[in-house]
Amino acid sequence: MPLLICWCAVALLGSASAQTGFFLRLDAKTDDSHLVSAVDSKNEFLVPLEPIINETEFKLADSLQHDAINNDLFFNIRFTKLGFETLKMICNSLPEKELLLVVNGKAINLTNKSRPRQLMRISGPPNSKEISWIFENLKHKK
Repeated sequence: MPLLICWCAVALLGSASAQTGFFLRLDAKTDDSHLVSAVDSKNEFLVPLEPIINETEFKLADSLQHDAINNDLFFNIRFTKLGFETLKMICNSLPEKELLLVVNGKAINLTNKSRPRQLMRISGPPNSKEISWIFENLKHKK
């Protein structure tokens, strides 16, 4: 019996670390939170076990592109109606909270505080390995 309980705990922790979705960054550890590392492995973020917007509520809207005017690498995410309603509620009700995009257990901090839109641009410096990694991993999600 103890072996089964240990295996279940490992399975739950493993599935939490491989999650994909939008999470609110937490300030303090709770029983239902865990750490995720940044895509660049330089930082760790404390997040709830479950995303506030899960991976079925958004999808890639286009390909990975280089913007010559802004000199950045980017792609867009399109939210479903439910995902977009949740995003608007978060931005309006909790404007001080940081929103993280976690893909396969790796996070990027979304610092854009502009008005929420159904199409969200995810961008970084040109040749960003982190933006490329996030895009490639989202592309392989169903």
